[in-house]
Amino acid sequence: MMYNNYQLSLNDISKGNFLQKINIKDSFFEDFSYSEIKYTNITATIKSEKIGKELSLSIALDGWVNNLLCDLCAGDLSIKIFSKTNFILKYTAQKLESNDEIIYVKPNQNKLSLKHLLFELVILSIPNKRQHNNNECSNEMVELIKKYKKKEKKVSDPRWDALKKLKE
Repeated sequence: MMYNNYQLSLNDISKGNFLQKINIKDSFFEDFSYSEIKYTNITATIKSEKIGKELSLSIALDGWVNNLLCDLCAGDLSIKIFSKTNFILKYTAQKLESNDEIIYVKPNQNKLSLKHLLFELVILSIPNKRQHNNNECSNEMVELIKKYKKKEKKVSDPRWDALKKLKE
């Protein structure tokens, strides 16, 4: 059962298998004012399975991140994302910090907030190089970049020049 603000009920998922789909829309990113991501249409599929005393949690993202800037032409860009990440939920009374694979929860904890985790997973699903597919960039902008791009002179290191002379 998913509560408001992307809270996951630990009581419900600890009973056995669990499956929940949630939509991550534009309003999700309003709490993250520092994010360049504002417009999305993503479905997050959250699955859990009880394994002994631990719970496995799988989060799959599938959808689109819209209105990003292309690294080449600075035009609007929509990027298709898909990712699947697995976690283990471990109950412990100790104050331990969660990591990339394990999320620690207190034995008496009833809810787990997934909002920041979902935000991070969306961010990590976006490729580092954001660029339109072939021939989709603005030709006008690409021509301007070529026009004003400084031509780099090939400067060689004098130490290597001396070694090249020995080779001759």
